[in-house]
Amino acid sequence: MANSFGGTIVIGIFVLVCALLLSSMSSTQKVKTDSKDLKKEPTPKLPAEPCEKEPNLVVQVPDTSNKIKWPELVGVDGKEAKAKIEKERPDLKLVATIPSGYMVTADYRPDRVRIYLDEDGKVARAPQTG
Repeated sequence: MANSFGGTIVIGIFVLVCALLLSSMSSTQKVKTDSKDLKKEPTPKLPAEPCEKEPNLVVQVPDTSNKIKWPELVGVDGKEAKAKIEKERPDLKLVATIPSGYMVTADYRPDRVRIYLDEDGKVARAPQTG
């Protein structure tokens, strides 16, 4: 009887510790972004091509030649990298610089580029969409 009671106490303490750890992990850190980073950009105009079956119908075809990765920006100043990406891909809704050590969400967004910076404000790894 004493062993099962002791085991119950150990399990209870384990559950309590796990609950405390989970509650402390659920608090999130805020990521610094410029207010202009969050502005919604207008949707770019797509090139129009005539439809073969219906000559009066015009179909918009998305441009699939958009760049998705910028390895040449590693080591460049973060502000310069952001300006270059925004110039090359004006269709992106968010281009954010992320200081070293900041936490970010793990969701995938093809309309977003994160630029991870080192302690000196230089690009630490190749920015890419997602």
